[in-house]
Amino acid sequence: MHLVDLDGAQIGKVIHWKVLEKLASHTELIIDLGEGLQSYEDLQIAFNNGAKIAAVGSIAAKEPTLFST
Repeated sequence: MHLVDLDGAQIGKVIHWKVLEKLASHTELIIDLGEGLQSYEDLQIAFNNGAKIAAVGSIAAKEPTLFST
């Protein structure tokens, strides 16, 4: 399931993580969170609350060292 935090996209941080948490706890679907992910902390929030995949275009562009090996 692709879940988009449109409000988070507007302000530049994940804000609907409780919705993500609730969906993840009530389904076996793999959840891909997009929008609002602007920092490493946002990624932690996403993954700690049930996202299995995250759309990280903005973070990858701003902080490429987070994604290099």
